[in-house]
Amino acid sequence: MKTFWSSSKTVNIITLLLISSLVLIGFFLVKDLSRTPEECVQIAKEQMITHNYKKAAIYLMRAAKKGLPKAQYELALMFDVGDKIPENRLEANKWMEKAANAGMPEALYAMGVWTERGNFKEANLKAAINYYEQAAQKGYKNAIISLIAIYADTNKDQQLFWINKLKEGK
Repeated sequence: MKTFWSSSKTVNIITLLLISSLVLIGFFLVKDLSRTPEECVQIAKEQMITHNYKKAAIYLMRAAKKGLPKAQYELALMFDVGDKIPENRLEANKWMEKAANAGMPEALYAMGVWTERGNFKEANLKAAINYYEQAAQKGYKNAIISLIAIYADTNKDQQLFWINKLKEGK
């Protein structure tokens, strides 16, 4: 007696469905791996909106590894906070340094804050000032404000210089 599962036609249909499924899965995997860093950041943002932070971190990691400073910065913040993914200060520092080394003002400022506070190493005001100045030279206002505060008691000329830059909007 022939059953549904024993017919060769059924086996062929099942085989065709399995092969089709594998081809589709392969297509989406290849498509997923071929995304540009910018596309990965966009997908990460969409994942954050839907509270899928682990998937967001995966896409940010892909873009960060491809050298996109914005992804490196966002990934560093996720690792630093450890709110939605496990906190990992070493990874946070690694990715923030990469974004800062690429000249991203927000990352330069963050490295200044972390260095001033001693988040990852011993606090170092001189190194923090260096980060703040790099960010400030790119017009990052929070860095300028930090420099104004730092120089308030130690170097009035520098304080005035940065006050004027803030007023100029540069």
